Amino acid sequence: MRKLMILALFGLVACGDDSKPNTVFNPTNNATNNATNNPTTNNATNNATNNATNNPTNNATNNATNNATNNATNNATNNATNQPACLPSRSAFPSALPFIEEGCQSCHGAVPSFGAPMPLLDYDAMVAGTEGERIVDKMVTRLANKTMPPANAPQLTHQGLDTLVEWASCGNVHPDHSIGLNANRPVLTAPAQAPNLPFFDVTPTEFALGQNELDRYECFVVRAPINEKRIIRRIEPVIDDARVVHHFLVKLDHSNPSETHFSCAGFPPGDSFAYVWGPGQAPLEFPAGGIPMDAGDAFVLQIHYNNGAGAAGVRDSSGFRVYHDAPGGPEYALAEIGPSVFFSSIPAGATRSAETTCSVNSDVSLFATWPHMHEIGSAFDQSVTRTGTNALESIVALTGWAFEAQLIYDTPMNLNVGDQIKTGCTWDNYKNFTVTGGLGSADEMCFSFMYVTPAIEGFCN
Repeated sequence: MRKLMILALFGLVACGDDSKPNTVFNPTNNATNNATNNPTTNNATNNATNNATNNPTNNATNNATNNATNNATNNATNNATNQPACLPSRSAFPSALPFIEEGCQSCHGAVPSFGAPMPLLDYDAMVAGTEGERIVDKMVTRLANKTMPPANAPQLTHQGLDTLVEWASCGNVHPDHSIGLNANRPVLTAPAQAPNLPFFDVTPTEFALGQNELDRYECFVVRAPINEKRIIRRIEPVIDDARVVHHFLVKLDHSNPSETHFSCAGFPPGDSFAYVWGPGQAPLEFPAGGIPMDAGDAFVLQIHYNNGAGAAGVRDSSGFRVYHDAPGGPEYALAEIGPSVFFSSIPAGATRSAETTCSVNSDVSLFATWPHMHEIGSAFDQSVTRTGTNALESIVALTGWAFEAQLIYDTPMNLNVGDQIKTGCTWDNYKNFTVTGGLGSADEMCFSFMYVTPAIEGFCN
């Protein structure tokens, strides 16, 4: 039911073709055409025939035939050469159009308003012209760098922004959700060279994603191929089809579950988180020791898919690679800290904040921190007040939160018994409906996931 695969290199995808392989030319056909069109052969044959008959009618016929053949060949070559590398899918345009209407129509409607130079509702008009200068190309640039819609206008949802940029760029461009994100701690990095340790891949085999699926969360349960206790030293992403993979979460399940996969919006099942990946996130590597796993444990991989480009025939095998070692060194856990009660609801257009404080009950060393909210989160702040001195120290603070830019931050420090950890979140509801707290992706939450050693998940009451 699963296949553990060694990561293969994958190439760029030509967007005119919705499949992952990109066939630029066919050497067999080229060889055949070259042999057929060899001027020496053709000329010798034609000359021998013409000389033998010396018939002007034959010469005229041959010239006419050669001219027609050359014209047809040249036309075919020119047409192939002039074909744009990216022609956004006409069949997927109806999936993109509602988001154009949602985020752009107030200015770029059928009759443009407020100084907008053109409408954005007609497929043929958007793709007409020279590649790089088309309306659709300009739309990709403005949306991807977040200069459109204007800051004072209603903003697109994450799904809408992703879908429009990926459709218009044939899946070659993804919005940079880290634009506007400011944090007071650096993003956690890892050595470029992986350790010389055994590894295995958790990469579900060729998951089929529909051409019009824009916001799919799929969970894959895969057993760890071990028969004794091991330590996870490093986890790194294995991205197969970058056109459709937006981010993923990894949890460990110690209940000896069966391998399967299923739709799973919200928090995936399992006992403890291990890793999160989004564009810009490096592998996770511990300097020594790591996260323990036992025989019978399984990984729960939740992938967020969005086929905004409308690519047909998607078969994705993305996942992650685990480097593991014999037990030894510090063991880490990913502790979950956050407000137990967020809010009752956040009406459309409203802003809300929530915070909570917990008391450290066991001395631990903090390695890294992963803040977590959902789509309307805007700011996160976590700090520690030291016992005995009341000194306030920031753990991590950020503004400009983006759901698709969930990153792990480098936050090394010691936390001691009696220290008070305060965790707070702010949400700005830019949506046109009320948002409540909950586990679904359309709901909201506020958590800080903290890699600590010793592996005490409940180190803070």
